[in-house]
Amino acid sequence: MIRYIHIFRTKFQSEQAFLELSELLNTHPHILRWNVDLEDVDNILKIETHSLTEESIIALAQEKRIVCEVLPD
Repeated sequence: MIRYIHIFRTKFQSEQAFLELSELLNTHPHILRWNVDLEDVDNILKIETHSLTEESIIALAQEKRIVCEVLPD
């Protein structure tokens, strides 16, 4: 099965927003693995999935009021 790796620039308004996104990503059935580099100025979010699109991941983040943009190559 194909695995997709999506990479985003994120901005969290608070620690609570990050915790809410973490809970969502941890329990989402189509997310295989994810991590956020909080030490990077762009808070790089990396998600591995078999089926989710970049647009659907951005929509998930926006539900939690988190700025999420595709990181350009």
